[in-house]
Amino acid sequence: PSPTAGGGGATAQEEVNVKHEEFASEVVEWVEAPEETDRYCKMFATFAVSKHGSISAGIAKDVLEKTKLPTPELSKIWQLADGDRDGRLTLGEFVCAMYLASARVRGMPL
Repeated sequence: PSPTAGGGGATAQEEVNVKHEEFASEVVEWVEAPEETDRYCKMFATFAVSKHGSISAGIAKDVLEKTKLPTPELSKIWQLADGDRDGRLTLGEFVCAMYLASARVRGMPL
């Protein structure tokens, strides 16, 4: 792993791990299955995360399409999850998208 642009010595992966810990502790309060949060955070950490802490739409699309949900539903999930409308997903947005997709697969309405 290469150090981030800040020169502080932390790698991008280390920064994602720290954000994962912070995010997971915040989400646990409102999620029924905190192990899902952990799984999604670990999944996010395996992707090519930008220096701004987000993944591309292409990466997210590949993951979400594995749910086999119809394209219109995946589009709705994207609209709901991409809170800042930048066409990328941060850790929190990715976890949100995965929760929504998982709930939809289980028959929950969007």
